[in-house]
Amino acid sequence: MTQPLKRHLVLIGLMGSGKSSVGRYLSGVTGIPFVDTDALVEAHERKRVREIFADSGEEYFRELEHEMIGKTMLETTPSIVATGGGAIIREANRKLLWQHGFVVYLQAGIDLLLERTSRNSSRPLLSISDPRLKLEELLASRAPYYEQADLICPVSAKNIQEVGEFILAVWKKSAHFPAAGSGT
Repeated sequence: MTQPLKRHLVLIGLMGSGKSSVGRYLSGVTGIPFVDTDALVEAHERKRVREIFADSGEEYFRELEHEMIGKTMLETTPSIVATGGGAIIREANRKLLWQHGFVVYLQAGIDLLLERTSRNSSRPLLSISDPRLKLEELLASRAPYYEQADLICPVSAKNIQEVGEFILAVWKKSAHFPAAGSGT
C-alpha cells in the first residue's frame, strides 16, 4: 500500500522561528496559498491571541487551534501552513499535521528566538520576567515533537529566502510536492 499524498507543507517550531515569514515567502514563489493557524483563531474569535489567552485561557485557545488545524488539514486544496509554536503538544494535532502534511521544523537557537520575540509584545507565553528561561523550557518540552518532522531546517545562519529555497528544494524532491493551484 502506498503512502497517501501529504497535500500541505506544514511549518512548525517555536515562536520567533520564522514560520509565518517563511510560509509567506514560499507561498509567493509557489503560488500555493498560505494559512496561519493563529490568524485563523484570531479571525474566528475577533481577538488577538494575547487577548484570547487573557480572557479565556490557554486551554480554550488550544481547543480553537485544534479546530482550525483540523479544518485546514482536511482541505483538499494544497496549502502552506504555519502553526502556532505549541500546536504540536496535542497528540490529535500531531496526527492531523503528519498525516496530511509534509512537516518542516524551523529550528532556531534560543538567542535568535529571544531577539525576534522581544520585538513583539503579543506573545502571551513570554509575558514574564525571564523570557529566556521560558523559551528554554518550551524548547525542552517541545523538541521531541518538533524533531519528528519530515525535515529539520536550521534557520539561525540563514535569511528567509535561503530557508525557503532549502525547504522548497527538499519538498520538490519528495513525493509530496503538489502542482501549484492543483486540487490533489
